[in-house]
Amino acid sequence: MSRLFLTDSAARFFLINNSYDIFQKVTGSPKLDEIVSQDDYFKKLTSKLEQESAMTQGREIWSNVLYCLRDEGIWRYNGVDKEILKERLMEFNWRFEEACLRQARLLFPGSQLRDEYLMDIAEKLMLVYNAFVGRFRRHLEKYIKYSRNDLVMLVLNVYTAVGQG
Repeated sequence: MSRLFLTDSAARFFLINNSYDIFQKVTGSPKLDEIVSQDDYFKKLTSKLEQESAMTQGREIWSNVLYCLRDEGIWRYNGVDKEILKERLMEFNWRFEEACLRQARLLFPGSQLRDEYLMDIAEKLMLVYNAFVGRFRRHLEKYIKYSRNDLVMLVLNVYTAVGQG
């Protein structure tokens, strides 16, 4: 990807926005639309770029959040290391909030892409969060900042606000 962008996902997102703008211009012009519509290549290419970028963006931003909820290093010979568990949950809270802020700045070229992206993120987040909290609930009660419903609502609010921007 281009060296003008800090991350590959930023470069891909730039490509998606540009391809979407081109697509809008083409479909707005009857002559260009006639030329392009003879071959679905442009639509397929745009769709592929959108999907690829959404998945890359999601992996980069949300993988850091989900990484906090791993079991590695939590178990000790005599049980759960409560200090590490506490640190992981606090880091999860911080990274989750940071991810929501970063995602709120994204511009999605279409509501369908945004909705697919939202569902993918929400499913992964809830699956991992539910498993983690389920395993360690009795050790975490006083450190749990977000309920399962809170997480879903916050993610929905971020992407709903993004879609309206």
